[in-house]
Amino acid sequence: IDRAAPGAAQAPAPAPADRSEILNMAVRHHQAGRLDEADGLYRLLLEVEPGFAEALHLSGLIRLERNQLGEALELIARAIAADPGNAAYHGDLGRAHMALEDSEAALASLRRAVELGSNSAASLAGMGRLLHRLERFDEAIECLQQARRAAPDSPDIECDLGSAHDALNRRDKAVACYRRAIEIDPGHAQAHSNLGLALFDLGDLQGAVAHGRRAVELQPDAPAAHLNLGWALFGSADNSQAREHFEAAIKLAPEMSEAQSKLALCYLSSGDIEDAHEHFKRAAQLAVRPRRRSAPFKLSHDIDQMRHLYARGVAGDDIQRIIAGYESVRDAMPYDAPQDEIFTLNQAQRDKLNPSYDSAYYIPACPMRDCSALGRGVEQKPVESSYFSAQPNFAVIDNLLSHDTLLRLRAFCREATIWKQVGRGHLGARLEDGFGEPLLLQIAHELRRGLPAILADHPLIDMWAHKCDQKFAGLAMHADRAAVNVNFWISPDDANCDPKSGGLELFRAQAPLAWDFRRHRDAQEDIERILEQQGGASTTIPHRSNRAVIFDSNLFHRTADLRFRNGYINRRTNITMLFGNRYYR
Repeated sequence: IDRAAPGAAQAPAPAPADRSEILNMAVRHHQAGRLDEADGLYRLLLEVEPGFAEALHLSGLIRLERNQLGEALELIARAIAADPGNAAYHGDLGRAHMALEDSEAALASLRRAVELGSNSAASLAGMGRLLHRLERFDEAIECLQQARRAAPDSPDIECDLGSAHDALNRRDKAVACYRRAIEIDPGHAQAHSNLGLALFDLGDLQGAVAHGRRAVELQPDAPAAHLNLGWALFGSADNSQAREHFEAAIKLAPEMSEAQSKLALCYLSSGDIEDAHEHFKRAAQLAVRPRRRSAPFKLSHDIDQMRHLYARGVAGDDIQRIIAGYESVRDAMPYDAPQDEIFTLNQAQRDKLNPSYDSAYYIPACPMRDCSALGRGVEQKPVESSYFSAQPNFAVIDNLLSHDTLLRLRAFCREATIWKQVGRGHLGARLEDGFGEPLLLQIAHELRRGLPAILADHPLIDMWAHKCDQKFAGLAMHADRAAVNVNFWISPDDANCDPKSGGLELFRAQAPLAWDFRRHRDAQEDIERILEQQGGASTTIPHRSNRAVIFDSNLFHRTADLRFRNGYINRRTNITMLFGNRYYR
């Protein structure tokens, strides 16, 4: 088709029949993936009729497919201006806003699409997925149930609904939705993958592996399918196959931090600490993300830590500017605001805190020791005998670490700016924050070798540290998703104002195996009911520096109330290592 030369008379608009023919031809190109050809025809239509709504809309969709989000938004908005009553246009505008991570604008567009077309399953499902992403799970389920009524045979909607139920710990309903999606479409790879992960959490490892393998067969280029299958195989102690699938996930998605972290666990299980550390380090680099939560005590901790680094000569003068930004956010808060009140940072606050708030300013090296990292308290026969003779299984070890190891860990936890997890009254540092240092991995590896009857069959599956504010009511009762929990304290004894407390309260009651990790932590009323049924007996182990408590992870436990001295270096710090699958204790 010849274009008019500059200065030539404008070509007449195509006749209705011609316009329809050109549009149909463009749509055929579009559906076949020939986007350049389709876009050329849409542009031709818009040259002679700039307000042609469907050409604007479809050209906007091409920009959306090409991730040209600003242009997509503009073109679809012009389509709506030309035809404001078209539900599909509003739905696709919502998709464009979602791609731009403008959640509120996306919700508004999707709601308008639903209003204009109440049976629009696509818009309802899109709104449900967005509400899920925003962790508004009840609203997400309501939208997805409406979408299901509009499109009862959609496996995608069933799968999304299962994920929303999963997020609310409604595991039975989630599994039912995944199975329903597979009934509708036996080749639905995502449903198989999600079902496999759900079954793994419920202890059905055979089912988890079977559905994970089916997902990979159906969609071999899906990194998440390889990740989920690898985790099921790792939980089944099939380390070599697990490693293959984690490596496949990384090859398909090099930026997937979780796959890097899981592969690190595989290396550690085989005793390869150096390679494990490299993958944990890569996972931490990839996992940097916007941090929205904070609390006054978190800001004060970070200010104190940065001053500590400056006083030690570790940080340069640039840290004074960072400290000033933190102080301006903290000091602008109401004077009577509770120190442990968690709030969401607004954009102005984030601008003052970044980039150090999201990423680590400083992580010192914490290398392995040439000799053992463990102390004289780790004696195999006495510890294993104590553990298995106690009902329920637990043991207390004093002098867990060598003196040098203890001092190194204290220094690392004081200096590493990795305390990114914010809870009420406590901060956390996880593997994805930069906690997978070689010395910590050496401790985990040597514990498995030193206490084989307890830990040899259980590889490390997770690890973190908590640092508490000086006065803290303790973490709520919970259990952990593992076979064995190793919890140890590294704070100096003279920091503890009450030597009879500040440690751990361990209950005899166990979490039902049908519960998942999130329910362990969130269902306090259910936990109290179980404690009442089982007598509620407990043992309190007071805080001591370099003391560890090893116990069955399925036992309910909580941090005892504590009162520590003021001052940055006196904050109570504990490290938790989780070993093995809770279904193979």
